[in-house]
Amino acid sequence: QLVRQGRVLVNPVRAGSGVNLKSVEMLFTRSALVSTRVGVQGLPAEVQACFTLTDDADAFARAIELGLDATPSPAQLEQRQAVGQLFSADAMIDTVFNHIRLLGGARA
Repeated sequence: QLVRQGRVLVNPVRAGSGVNLKSVEMLFTRSALVSTRVGVQGLPAEVQACFTLTDDADAFARAIELGLDATPSPAQLEQRQAVGQLFSADAMIDTVFNHIRLLGGARA
């Protein structure tokens, strides 16, 4: 997949709402991650911490340049793997069933 070949993955989105799924997908790579704050809005803080975040155009460009020469450390990759579990199939199933229970849809 082309995304997994990039040394730096960027999400320069400036407007939007909800969770930006491309940011979630980026977590499952070994690339440097750069995003605007809008690009990671709605994601837990521990997910946002996996990205270099800036809304300033010059700082965004510098973050990309730095990312080209950087390789995520083993600790950073371990952190990504841990937060990636938030988006596993089991976690999603648990979330759906918890919402059903909260809405009173689960009958005993």
